[in-house]
Amino acid sequence: PLSEVKRGKPVELGVRWAKTGTIRAGIGKIVLRGMGEERRFPWWVIALPQGKPEVAEGEREGRRVFTIGAGKTRFQVAPSFAGSLISWREKGEEWLLVGFPRPRAFTWLSPWFGGIYPILYELSLDEWNWPGRLHREEFRGERWAGEFSEIPLSGVRLLCEPRSRDLRGLSLEVIYASPGEGILLSLLRVRNSGRPRRLFRRIPGIPQTGRRAPGYRALLSRACPDPVPLPCWV
Repeated sequence: PLSEVKRGKPVELGVRWAKTGTIRAGIGKIVLRGMGEERRFPWWVIALPQGKPEVAEGEREGRRVFTIGAGKTRFQVAPSFAGSLISWREKGEEWLLVGFPRPRAFTWLSPWFGGIYPILYELSLDEWNWPGRLHREEFRGERWAGEFSEIPLSGVRLLCEPRSRDLRGLSLEVIYASPGEGILLSLLRVRNSGRPRRLFRRIPGIPQTGRRAPGYRALLSRACPDPVPLPCWV
């Protein structure tokens, strides 16, 4: 029970949880009861693995790639392939459906790259822009290390300054990073030094049929509670 809760005098509660089995990520609930009402709040729970991922640079199918190794997990990022993450392997088994090394048509999508990659385009009332022109731009890649919510991460950062008419004046930063085995953070930052515009932005992921990599949605949703961001002004 909560007591003596006043404006400017919050109550701090400690919460603990115990991991059972092999579950890596999930959503818990915090329930507060008091003053004649009950409130429920989602609580994102991620069991972080031990060990720091290693990042190596190499080549695949004639393209420059970065490999993020974390225990039995291997991620691969190809900057020149639409700035995409082209592989997610768990214990040697591929979890992503990709078009690498060449884009192609897939169902109603064309061009289709697969994997996990950024999409960004200006919304227009009289023009169908999907999937936009970002895949035509040049991405520069580099190794990256940092933190998210005080969680240390290692991975790859991609930088892009689009030249197409609708994206000119923007600068992009795409980060693919991991705290350890089985978990990925994908992040898209957009900065605008030009005119105001309304943009659609998203980093979709294409898993193999019936599969879902163990930590992708969990950490992505922690970074952005709505996995499908609404259009935004910048």
